[in-house]
Parts: sequence; structure tokens; C-alpha cells
Amino acid sequence: MIIPTFNEEANIRRTGDAVLVWLRASKWEWELLLVDDGSTDATLTIERELAAAEPRVRLLPSSPNRGKGHVVRKGMLTATGGIRLFLDADYSTPLDELDKLLPHLDLGFDIAIGTRRTSDALIEGKPPAHRHILGEAYVKLASWLLGTHVTDFNCGFKAFRAEAAERLFRLSRRDDWSFDAEVLVLAERLGYRIKEIPVRWTHVQATSKVRPFRDGLRSLFALLHIRHDLRRGRYRGVRP
Repeated sequence: MIIPTFNEEANIRRTGDAVLVWLRASKWEWELLLVDDGSTDATLTIERELAAAEPRVRLLPSSPNRGKGHVVRKGMLTATGGIRLFLDADYSTPLDELDKLLPHLDLGFDIAIGTRRTSDALIEGKPPAHRHILGEAYVKLASWLLGTHVTDFNCGFKAFRAEAAERLFRLSRRDDWSFDAEVLVLAERLGYRIKEIPVRWTHVQATSKVRPFRDGLRSLFALLHIRHDLRRGRYRGVRP
């Protein structure tokens, strides 16, 4: 299990404690990787305390800050488990939702991802209108520019079989938050089976880092970069 962090002092203690309660009560063998992206607040101090109290917790600091894609990739390629899940540090989707994803991996899917964009998803504390519009626009742009059929890229609750995780994250190039779209588009083109599952999700307003105008432009440019890399054959073994 992987939690990427960057300046998450407001969340990581609460999230870490909740995750450990669930993991310790589970029947699974597990590890928890806290992969920090050059935090400048108290995040690392809290993570060191979590790791010191539980031998199955490992802290993987990374500096300087390079982006969420960089640290998720580092976590996925460092992890040793047969199933590799990453979840957001604000705990917007609680870990007990993993019970919804695992049966689909048992049925032969390679990737199981949480989605908020179906009628069955439970949204608690809805995001402001500008964030909802930005998310919808991002999905439509990705569908148009990349030809993907995924409906929710940025829900931070995704589980991969080990073989899929290692192949996809070794191919991935994006260090920023657009890595989700990149990895899932690569998965589709390589023939991996993806299952989207409605999950419970809560908007955590106090620590949201979304800036509509800035992030809207970055969304467009990121997707254009991914399309450019696909067309230039920069992902080995992936059709343009």
C-alpha cells in the first residue's frame, strides 16, 4: 500500500492511524509505503513517528519536490506485494472501500480503480462547482485527445496487480498529477483489463490544492504532452 505525500501535516497522522487500524485487522500480509515528495512542513516528522511505531511501515523520502506521479511511481516500483494500492493522503476514500476492488482483481482484472462518476458512487461533502466542472472537462479532453474510455482518472484509489504495476510505471513519464491518465491510457493500449468501481469519496476542502484556472491550463497541456509522446513512440511496445 502506497500513500504519496507533499505537505500533508494536516492529514497524514489521521490517515496513517486509520490505515494502520484497518491493515492490522485484515487477514492480508501487508506493507505501507509513505512516499514523501520533498515536504517542507511537519509531514516527514509525523511519518517518521508512524514508521518507528510499526515495522511494516517504510518511509521513502524524495527531494526535491517533483510531483505526485514521481512518488507514486517510486512507491509502485519499490513495493513487493502482489496487489499494489495507492490512496490519497487526505483519506478522501477510506481504506475499507478496498473490499469493493479486490473481488474484481480475483476475477481476472489487472487494475481496479475507484470512480466518483457513476450514480452508485457515494459523494460526501461535494466539491465546489468549479472543481466539478474542471473534472468533467478533463475527462472529456482525455477521451477526445487520447481515445480513452476511463471515466474518472484522478480519484486517488487505484489497485494494480504487481505485473501490471511494474510494467506500466516503468513506462510512465509524467511526474505531475497527470500520471493517472497516462498510466491508464497505456494500460488500455497494452490490453490490460481495467474495472471502475463506485466508491465513497469525501471532498476535503481544507487541504485541497486545486486552482481552477492554473490547473485547467495544465490539464490541457499535460494531455497534449501524453498524446505527443504516444504519437512519437516514446512508450516502448505501445501502439501510437
